[in-house]
Order: sequence, then structure tokens, then C-alpha cells
Amino acid sequence: MKITMVGTSGSGKTVFSAGIFATFTRREYEGFSIWAPGANFSDVIRDTHKFEKDYRMLAQHKWPHGTAGISHYQLELLYKGEKKANFDWIDYRGGFLDEPTLDNEQTAEVHANIAASNAVILFADAQKLVESCNPDEAAFNSGADAIMQILMGYARDYPDAKLTFLIALTKCDAIPREWKSKNYDRLVKHGIRTFEPLKDIIERNGNWRGGIIPTSTMGDGNVNSDGDITGFPKPFNISSIIAFCTGSILRHDQEDINDHIKQIESKKDEIEAKYMGFFGAIKKTFKIFNGSKTDNEVLKDLRREMEEDYNRLQSISQVVERLEEMAEYKVGMLT
Repeated sequence: MKITMVGTSGSGKTVFSAGIFATFTRREYEGFSIWAPGANFSDVIRDTHKFEKDYRMLAQHKWPHGTAGISHYQLELLYKGEKKANFDWIDYRGGFLDEPTLDNEQTAEVHANIAASNAVILFADAQKLVESCNPDEAAFNSGADAIMQILMGYARDYPDAKLTFLIALTKCDAIPREWKSKNYDRLVKHGIRTFEPLKDIIERNGNWRGGIIPTSTMGDGNVNSDGDITGFPKPFNISSIIAFCTGSILRHDQEDINDHIKQIESKKDEIEAKYMGFFGAIKKTFKIFNGSKTDNEVLKDLRREMEEDYNRLQSISQVVERLEEMAEYKVGMLT
């Protein structure tokens, strides 16, 4: 599976990735961990180095540098030490959204990357979002407008595509206190109004699923009014974002596996129906004597496929339920 991050420069994507390291790689969270697969331990250290380096900078009260290009990480989701899924983590260069206009080639590239993704995390700066109560102005200030233009274009280019996305309202630790009350209720409602065009797409397109959530890597009280880091990172809601994205993807996998099992059962029934009754038994005997065992071989392959599907279902069913529980009360759904 593939998860892509999209947001303007300074929206918090790089810092968020460091928060993933803090939440899931340094230790397990609710039994879950994220690790970079490698042929040996040196490869693992190399592949996780970027996340770790950025986290160490935050711990030393320094902001990490933003993404200069497209960063691609191959990661594993583990539950209680057992691998449950591989996923690619894509950090898109934020600067491309800050450009006044996107040419057709750039737009096509972005749409193709989104189309290849199972989930997309859209980053909007909560500090800038709350500077205005006007949704249009808030969308322009926070980078939400640029993000929506990309996704609205994607909806036109790929009208039948499935898409799971989550709007991450970053830097929520730094917004005024009145926006934080009742578990950031005012901020979330303002965010939903700001992203109203995406909500409209979801209502028209049953293949889209979207949510919104406030988040912070530093946590309350660890960044002063001048934007300087004064405390140790205390990630907030990062676990719920990862749980929502991976849980949604694995839920789709479950549905696809169940559909595949139904297709296999239909094929099995069709083949077995040919040999039912007296004449069916004669036909089967005649085929065997003539060395034709094609149907038997097909049935054998179908049974093997079903066994693999059932094993996969058993492996992920508990994980999906646990991930959805972690995200259920944190994510505001745009439906």
C-alpha cells in the first residue's frame, strides 16, 4: 500500500514524519510499530535515518529542513512484533503547491501519484487557518486552497477512482486557546467549512472517504509565541492519523479479499456442476481415462487461492479492528 503526503511549504509534513518516528519507531504504540525493512541492520538504520535525524533536531530544539524533492520510504507496519503490511511513504515537495500556476505536466504527475496511492494525507497549517473566520480567506492562507485545486482536478481526471484522504490540521498546539476547547471542536468545524468543496465531492462520489483531525508533533507548551522550540516533542494525534490511513486501506483489502473468495466459490461451483449426477460421473471418468485433468487442476488451484485468502483475512482482521478503534473518536468524518 502507498500513503502520500501533500501540503504547501511549511505546512508541517517533515515535522510530522519525525513525529511518526517518535510515536512508532522508538517504541511500540498500542502494540503497533513502524520499521524500515532492510537486508541487514545497516540498511534499516540507513532507511530510518532521515526520520530519526529530524526527530533528534526537534529534541535539540531545532527545526528540521523541509523536503527539497519527492522523498520515498519503504516501511513495514508491525503488530506485536509481527509484520502485517508493507507500505510506501511518499513526501511530496511542498514548494510545487506554492507556485502561482501548475503546468499540465506537473498536474498530470501529481494526479498520477495520487491515483497510485491508497491514502493521501493533506496538510493545512492550523495557525494560518484560524487567522480568518472567512472560509475562503482561511483556505488561501493555510494552503487548503492549493490542495483542494489539486484534488478537484484529480476528481475530474479520475471520476471512478477510490480515494481515502485525511486532512491534518498541523501546529494545533500553537493556535489561540479558544480554538482548542472541547477537543478542538471549533477548529475542526472551521476546517470542515474551509474544505467544503471536498465534502461536496464525497457526497457525489461514493468511492471517496475523507476525514479531518488536528495534530501536532511538538505538543502544547513546547513552542513559544516566536516559533522557537522550548520543550521536548510530545506528539498529538499522530497515532490516530496513521491508524486511520492504514486501517482504511486494510479494510479495503478485506473487502477485496472477500469479493475474490466469492468469485472463486462461483468458479468452483461452475466446474463441480459439470460432474454432478450419473452423466457427470461418466464424463469425469472419461476425462480421467483420456488423461485430461484440467478441471481437477483448476479446482486445486482455486482451493489453494481460497486458503491463501482466508489466511490473509485472519491475519489482518484483528489489526483492522484495532486500528479503527484508535482512530474512531479522533477523526471527524466529512460525510
